[in-house]
Amino acid sequence: MIRITSVSLPLDYEKTPLAVFAAKRLKLPVSRIRRATLARRAVDARKKDDLHFAATIDVELDRDEEAVVARLRDNSIALHTPKTFVFPVVEQAPAMRPVVIGSGPAGLFAALT
Repeated sequence: MIRITSVSLPLDYEKTPLAVFAAKRLKLPVSRIRRATLARRAVDARKKDDLHFAATIDVELDRDEEAVVARLRDNSIALHTPKTFVFPVVEQAPAMRPVVIGSGPAGLFAALT
């Protein structure tokens, strides 16, 4: 998967598929893009006469993602591997039950696990 950051999208970008914007930045035909998803979006209102979204797009190509990134040599275009967390499987219960102190986000998550 390729992650493209700092993509400038117009405020009415829903009318145009994200694959069109991604293909323009990757300098590829739209037919090469298998899937383009919006990972992040924020309004860029630094200039009053140029309101737009600053977005990050994740793109899956049909082939040769590494070659495309290497060819472009752009810091805002990089290979991306989504990170997932897998909870470890506990074979047997501990001899003593753990004690969780605190009811903030970390304490509640620790108690849940």
